[in-house]
Amino acid sequence: MDIQAPKLPLKKPVFALAVVPTTGKITVLSRKIWSVLLYIAQNQGHDLKVHRAPLTQIVTGLDYGSNNTGLLKAHLRALAGTVVEWDSPTTGEGTKWTVCTLLQYATISKEKSGIYLEWAYSDPMRDQLLDPMVFAKIELEMMMQLSSHPAVTLYGICSRYRDIPKTARNPVDWWRPVLTGKSDVAAKKVMEYRHLKRDVLRPAIAEINAVTDLEIELIEHKIGRFVTDIQFGVKKNAKSKVGTSMVMPKPINLKQVADALELGIDTGKAEKLVLIHGEVAMDEALASLKKRLANPFPEPIRDPVRYLTTLLVGTKPSAVIDDSNTVEEPRDPVIAAAAVREKVNEWRVKWKQQASDQVVEELNSFSSERQAELSEGLLDHLVTTNAHPSLISTLKAKGWTHRIVRSLMIDYYASAARGPAWSEPTQEQLLNLAAASTLTPAAQTPPL
Repeated sequence: MDIQAPKLPLKKPVFALAVVPTTGKITVLSRKIWSVLLYIAQNQGHDLKVHRAPLTQIVTGLDYGSNNTGLLKAHLRALAGTVVEWDSPTTGEGTKWTVCTLLQYATISKEKSGIYLEWAYSDPMRDQLLDPMVFAKIELEMMMQLSSHPAVTLYGICSRYRDIPKTARNPVDWWRPVLTGKSDVAAKKVMEYRHLKRDVLRPAIAEINAVTDLEIELIEHKIGRFVTDIQFGVKKNAKSKVGTSMVMPKPINLKQVADALELGIDTGKAEKLVLIHGEVAMDEALASLKKRLANPFPEPIRDPVRYLTTLLVGTKPSAVIDDSNTVEEPRDPVIAAAAVREKVNEWRVKWKQQASDQVVEELNSFSSERQAELSEGLLDHLVTTNAHPSLISTLKAKGWTHRIVRSLMIDYYASAARGPAWSEPTQEQLLNLAAASTLTPAAQTPPL
């Protein structure tokens, strides 16, 4: 399958927009992998009962010869083993209710020409999945930018109504398992609506409005003081300049999650951190964590997750992402005024990434002699501070651009040239970045 050739858009059947697991939980990465597989299968043709594609078209960042392919196998195992109920978000629009698994089976095979993934869908759903009569056209590239399961699911549902003012009206008990990806039966405690609104609905709406071609709003229906039903107002985002994607989406990068797994980070927590903070920030934070784990002075790290989260969000070590659906409400009143107020940490990390990118551009603009001088200075600094020998040997052999020492050079140079607080944005800089990212998604990066 030529990934550069024009392709059909992803046609998500309406009954598959609201998938509720009756066993287990659907993670956001599993949902994205399933969407990519469905996209490839639809382009290969609905007459095929078995689909096959190079693994590199689906995921990247895995070494097939290592144990980290277990990460992909875990997602495929979940897709083949999770029993779900298929229904339509609009009453009477689906052809029928069905219960089955997301995949019938999946096989990974290593051949001379490469590594391939083979998969198939259950007979009752194959025709409706691959050649649906009623469907939503999904902007797959935009969906891939969303970082949470509620945002991915809600965007898919609202895409069905991009030419209609409102989604269907459904009870709160219908929306909760659909958006969280966890059935009420599997949940230890049913989430109250006020928590659902605070921790699921508001962040998902803010994220969708910030990065996609849709602008949605929550519409509540009450009986007395209690919200019983909700629906969403939907309109096209006039500020979005991104057109319909007609090419194969980029494969899902699992490298950072695999690297985190090798450093003792739980897969679920690693997935959340990558989706929230981005691959670049996660790559640099993992490099710092790896360095710190190799150096037990002044004491060994007891909680790698806590340490990694602190590196990413720049907060006290108490800020740790857990497996619950609870998301602490942002308390900063300045950032709360921005359209993506629930994403304070995301703006901070994004600002740091841009600051680092500017430092790298400046370093690359220097002559080879000047870069050599800085490398010698960094080398002396590492020796003086008793850095791990692997960092010193890497710098000598590979240079400062190697990913293991790149972040060290950035901090070494920027701290001297711009001051020790070079990577800490002011509140005004954060607000400007949040506003620019929310109001003009296609705008150029604002000055730091």
